[in-house]
Amino acid sequence: MLKGILSISGHGGLFKMVAEAKNNIIVESVSTKKRMPTYSTSKISALEDIAIFTETGEVNLQEVFKNIHELEEGGQAIDPKLSG
Repeated sequence: MLKGILSISGHGGLFKMVAEAKNNIIVESVSTKKRMPTYSTSKISALEDIAIFTETGEVNLQEVFKNIHELEEGGQAIDPKLSG
């Protein structure tokens, strides 16, 4: 589910890696399909490597999303139009 999905600091949205070069990688935006190079100076996080620390241990981000999906019975978790 989250394999190959990247978050790049300073860039909105999520990306997937499409090619690797000598000193950079080419990523493609998941939403716009636009490609761009990303260099080693960029802070890149793979979503599959992100975990949340809890009182009982750490939980992978994929497990968090799965729990939210089950809790909301597959529906929309948050209405973006509602204010807090």
